[in-house]
Amino acid sequence: MIGDGVDDFIAALENETRRQIIKRLLETESYALEISRIVGVSQQAIMKHFDILERANLVIPVGVVPSPLGCPQEGLQAHRVFNPRHRLLQELLRYEALSTGKRRGGGGGGSIDELLERLRDVNSRLDSLMKEREKLISLKDSIIRRAKRLIEEDFPDPFTREVLTTYISSMDAETAAQELGGLPVEIVRSMVGQYLGKHSD
Repeated sequence: MIGDGVDDFIAALENETRRQIIKRLLETESYALEISRIVGVSQQAIMKHFDILERANLVIPVGVVPSPLGCPQEGLQAHRVFNPRHRLLQELLRYEALSTGKRRGGGGGGSIDELLERLRDVNSRLDSLMKEREKLISLKDSIIRRAKRLIEEDFPDPFTREVLTTYISSMDAETAAQELGGLPVEIVRSMVGQYLGKHSD
């Protein structure tokens, strides 16, 4: 399904603290205590943010890392395995940096929240289109089955039935000719024109 996992991705980035965490982890691996001091929130809150980011496949654990603040800590880094969401993440963070600079300079510009809202809307519309596509495919399959039954009833010759039923699956003579083992396309067109008339391609 289009959009699979995108809701977690969007939800993870809607929070400014999590965006700060991602920016830090894109630079270097880190751990909860260090990031809590950088971001200015509690270590417990940072751990909750880590869980959300992991579910969104944006960060991954890297094992124990040394800490100048005390005992070694469980570290994380940004997920760098290539995927479209990772590329989108980089673009969103870059856009946020640019738009923040524009606002500080007195210019216009949107925000990452506005981009994420637009992304959520696009994702919802894509899901709706996919559902509509599935309905149309189901309707198409039903029509093809009914048409094949009528052809089998009206045409006793097995060869004619095979050509016509193969043709209506794609409504394309060249595709049907290939599926019929390389039958000359002229023969397919001739038979379709003779028996199906105006419905031929």
